[in-house]
Amino acid sequence: MSADKYQIPEDLSIGAVKLRVRDLKQMLGFYHGFLGLELLVSHDDSAVLGYDSIQPLLVLEQHAQALARPANAAGLYHFAFLTPGRENLAHALHRLLRDNYPLQGVADHFVSEAIYLADPEGNGIEIYADRPRETWKWEGGKVRIGTVALDIDSLLAIQGGNENRAPVLSPGTKIGHIHLQVVNLLEAMRFYGDILGFDSMGMYGQSAAFYSAGGYHHHIGLNTWASAGGPRNGIDMQGMESFEIVFPDKIALDALTAVLSENRVAFGRDGGIVNLVDPSGISIKIREAGVVQSA
Repeated sequence: MSADKYQIPEDLSIGAVKLRVRDLKQMLGFYHGFLGLELLVSHDDSAVLGYDSIQPLLVLEQHAQALARPANAAGLYHFAFLTPGRENLAHALHRLLRDNYPLQGVADHFVSEAIYLADPEGNGIEIYADRPRETWKWEGGKVRIGTVALDIDSLLAIQGGNENRAPVLSPGTKIGHIHLQVVNLLEAMRFYGDILGFDSMGMYGQSAAFYSAGGYHHHIGLNTWASAGGPRNGIDMQGMESFEIVFPDKIALDALTAVLSENRVAFGRDGGIVNLVDPSGISIKIREAGVVQSA
């Protein structure tokens, strides 16, 4: 990395994911009733969920006539709920299996253990727990991430046959990362790496790349597994409308807007919130910590 390259703040976080949904009642039944996110704000056509009104995790907005997103369109691949610890992940897996909720897969990624599923409208979800950072392996400045079989027996053994009826997710859960389907991987890499200033954490073949801040394994995942050359994300499509990146303060946000202007990236600013769109048509809200965005 050159000395004058802009670098995104190390202490950022991924904030709320906003979804366009066709059936708000059904989606509330899943995210609030089943997964256990608290209902922070509720309107006839929208809802905000999470555990902290200053940092909600999910915004659902009713769009009954939204078009189904084509499988090859840019947009959400999955968003990831980071649980507070391995015991919370064990509980989540136990509840999902006991309730026969269909899983798309489970995996050990060396730096984390993960469960994959989808919500009732097909939005991809990962539920995961990080391994301690001191156990992560590094090669050539990149953290070693892979995919091997998850030791399900070891994970479920934490439960010890406990029939805990608590919801799938536990208080303290956060959005750990976001994984996107993009139209052109090189364009996306330039945007998130060269312009927004995320650090490259490596690639998976020639069709996926991972970026982070502060040495995390990844805050942003990008892939073209189904979307290379496909349509951009559309505002009339069902699925993710936007996701947030939360900056520590106004100084950091001011520095970013200067970089966006230098690179002729279109953006809008409303006080402590910067709105922009990536090359695949995916909307991003970058805001100062403590600035609450309304539903």
